[in-house]
Amino acid sequence: MVVGLPGTGISGLMYILLSLAMPVREVGLIVTGHPTSWLRWRGIGIHMFNAVGITAVLWAVGAGLTRLAVWVMTHDGVSADAAHAAQVLPKNLVSGPGAHLAMITLLAIVILVEVIALIVAPRRRKTVKSKAVAAA
Repeated sequence: MVVGLPGTGISGLMYILLSLAMPVREVGLIVTGHPTSWLRWRGIGIHMFNAVGITAVLWAVGAGLTRLAVWVMTHDGVSADAAHAAQVLPKNLVSGPGAHLAMITLLAIVILVEVIALIVAPRRRKTVKSKAVAAA
């Protein structure tokens, strides 16, 4: 994760992924016979627009930070030429290990939540059934 840039953390990544998955889910609901409306599609469009906008701004900020870092390295005597400074740095400072760590962390959280749901859900069903039997 890149500290200080909104949208680069786990929640920003989750929002982007869920926003891009919304049309797929809506089409799946239509195929299974559930009704839909233009209002729902309008909401999906707004969320997708926000997700694409967040992604574009993050990419632009990362590219700008990379150019700024190259400029600082060449003007502060760290590197003699911009070509060497550009080779040392990634093409976009927001992408790379930080983005991969956010994705891995999000994946681990989703897997953990699903495993907990598999463990807790059967216990709840047994408790509800036993209460229903006791009440009868």
